[in-house]
Amino acid sequence: FKERPELIQGQAEVTEYRVSSKIPGRIAEFRVQEGDFVMAGDTLAILESPEIEAKHQQAQAAQAAAEAQSDKAKKGARSEQIQAVYEMWQKAEAGRSVAEKSYERVKNLFDEGVIPAQKLDEVTAQYKAAVATEKAAKAQYDMARNGAENEDKAVAAALVDRAKGAVAEVEDYISESVLLAQTEGEVS
Repeated sequence: FKERPELIQGQAEVTEYRVSSKIPGRIAEFRVQEGDFVMAGDTLAILESPEIEAKHQQAQAAQAAAEAQSDKAKKGARSEQIQAVYEMWQKAEAGRSVAEKSYERVKNLFDEGVIPAQKLDEVTAQYKAAVATEKAAKAQYDMARNGAENEDKAVAAALVDRAKGAVAEVEDYISESVLLAQTEGEVS
């Protein structure tokens, strides 16, 4: 059988306690003097911490950047981009139409024995390339019109949440720059 350490419970009274902060900094202002009587919650001193302020600015900038990225993902492509991609699709569609007509003409001439197979092969390849180009241009247009993928939007939203968390963390540190009395007593 294994012996357990003895636990002792009780209360202790203190006549003095020290006040400190979680953050590094310099005292910017004392609000009390030796001999003053304070109540719990009274402000004793205010710290200044340029490092924490710099972190706060960095966190706010990261949040603004993440929100802008998220807005961009939600909004999708600009109307000018969508219009440009639409025009490219229309151009590809016109090219496919011309290639299709050329193919049909050359195919008829080939069937009548007027032109060699080599010419039909060339026009067939051009027609297939025009069809593929049109499909690719249409896909680009659909993608621009539909905006960002849901996964991209989710990533952007998560980055916003992470940046907000960083801002909240730094703001919590900033709140620690005010040192408060935890109980009533005389400042020594």
